[in-house]
Order: sequence, then structure tokens, then C-alpha cells
Amino acid sequence: MSTIKTKKVQVGTDSTASNNFTIYTPGTPDGTVRIGNGNADSPTEVGRFDANGYAANNIQIGTDATSSNNFTIYQPATPDGTLRIGVGNADSPTEVGRITADGLRQNGFYGFRAYLSSTQSISNTTNTKINFDTIGSVQGYSTVGSAYSTTNKRFTPTVEGYYQVNANVHMGSGVNGQLAYPLLYKNGTNIMYGNLNQQGEAGAILNTFAGAVHLNGSTDYIEMYWYQNAGGARSLTANEVLTFWQAHLISQT
Repeated sequence: MSTIKTKKVQVGTDSTASNNFTIYTPGTPDGTVRIGNGNADSPTEVGRFDANGYAANNIQIGTDATSSNNFTIYQPATPDGTLRIGVGNADSPTEVGRITADGLRQNGFYGFRAYLSSTQSISNTTNTKINFDTIGSVQGYSTVGSAYSTTNKRFTPTVEGYYQVNANVHMGSGVNGQLAYPLLYKNGTNIMYGNLNQQGEAGAILNTFAGAVHLNGSTDYIEMYWYQNAGGARSLTANEVLTFWQAHLISQT
């Protein structure tokens, strides 16, 4: 039996180089066999074999003609101890998350920030939904996708998980002894109270809310309400930095 020795073997003879592959050893042998995309004269490495088995720069999962239906697991061009997860084909994935020694980290921000753009009257002793009708831009917050409805003033996320919810509500006038506070509603039911303010004297009221809630990523939604008992209707202040609420994903489930 004869033995063939060569540094490179091209698999495929298509006129388009990227349709071919080459099996080769590097210029300075290092105990590995490389697999490259392209012709034998200039392959681009996509993986290698060594004594421990097969190692690849990226692995595409899915072969759909629409690249956004596929995913790729890959290392960045300059390895940094992370494994990236991208949407798209192996030649140009868009990162959506990464795995590090600390675990999985989702890429980007998922949530919203909205504020009250017009003064709103709140009836006495009535839980009233706050008309947060405008997407905010302060501190770089913005809505992601169409999860927040400025029509229904509710957040219905499409990613299941735990969400941190915060609100800041300013009421222009109050009376001595009155109560006022924000309330978080989930699917139409009050599930949490915010900071309760009992006025010691007449004047403006600024209350806050902070809490976490689990949302199923499909039908669950949340809304922010306000209660006051000043003895008559009172108005909430329309201002992006005084009367707003926001939520963002803190743990996907």
C-alpha cells in the first residue's frame, strides 16, 4: 500500500472558491490539521483537529435560506474567553448573547421607559391608571420592539422572565393628612404598592415605586396606577423627568 503525503487537499473544484474546502496543515506545523473554506491557495480556517479532537471557530445551527432563521455559535476574531451566540449564518452572525466564566449574558437592553405628556386628573379615593403615553429618551432608554403600548399604557413583554419596575410620580398639590401612592397592576389586578406618602402639610407630592415581577412573555402585562384621598380631584404633573415609569429584564426564565 502506498502513502500519499501532502500539505493541502482541496475538496471541490467549483469556480466560486467559497464553495470549496481545503484540508491543510499550517505553514509551521503545530500538531493540528486545519479545515478551511476556499481553494488550496488561500483557504480561510473554519476549524481544526488536534490531539483532543475537533475545534471550530464557529458552528452554524440551521441551513434555512433566510439567514435570520439560523444561529451561529462562535468566538470573536480576537479570542477573549467568551463564546458568542449570534443570529444569522456563520459568515456574518449578529451577536445576541455570550457565555463567559460567569454564565450566560444576554446582549442588549429589553424594556421601556414612558412618561406622562399631558396633565392628568385623578379622582378622589379611586385607583386610576396613569396615562403614560409617550416613550421617553432620557438616559438612553427607549422601548424595545412593540412591547409597550402608548394606547393602552401597558407593558406586555415577549420575553419571559423577571422585570425590574420603577416609577416616579409627581402630584402638583395635596392637603394636610392626605394619602397618595402608586400601585402596580398585573393583568388587571393590584399586586404591589409603591412608596406611601401621608402629607404633613399642603403641597406637592413626589412618590416612587420599585419592585420586581415575573411576566410570562406572552399574555402577562403590567400597568401603573395612582391613588389619592385629598377630598377632590388632583392633577399629576406632565413631565418626562417627574412623572415616568420604566421596566427592564433582569433575569430570563
